[in-house]
Amino acid sequence: MSVKFTCPGCGAHRLEEIMVNVTVASEIISVGEGDIEYGEQSNEDGVVDRYQCMGCGYILSDISDSEALYDFLQGSSRRIELDAYNIVIEIEGNGGTITSDLHESCPYCDQIHCVNDCDQSQYDSTQETEEDACKRGQFNAAMDGIESFVLAQACAGVDITTPAFICALETAFESCANRYS
Repeated sequence: MSVKFTCPGCGAHRLEEIMVNVTVASEIISVGEGDIEYGEQSNEDGVVDRYQCMGCGYILSDISDSEALYDFLQGSSRRIELDAYNIVIEIEGNGGTITSDLHESCPYCDQIHCVNDCDQSQYDSTQETEEDACKRGQFNAAMDGIESFVLAQACAGVDITTPAFICALETAFESCANRYS
């Protein structure tokens, strides 16, 4: 079964394989003034360097053989790990899951979605005020949004491992941390 490529960058459907260390032999049909007409061509050896969109040059990262390309285009499962905030994404088909260290947990029960709801917080208010718990809840809601955005980008095929994407992620995190601290 063949699968279709759709570029996450521009939506085009033309994919090219870029190879290095290739020997190319071309039949010369005729030679004119400043012009050569070529016939059949053969390629030998070489290694796949990358696959990219012919429309915009978007590079499919970490894919260097036909099996990995087929799996990517079919949308089979893959795992992406980022050092930034210990983000781990598991992609299965067109969806996926994300885990990270983006959220702040309750100082009483260590749960990220507890906003002084746990039994421990009801008996001890020395570690976190009600206002701080509310800000933590708002911060965590913002982190849910960032996680959802990162997951959506990864599922769409955007390379979230680039330094530019990581920088944007860190800027978004710092902005939310400043807003809710």
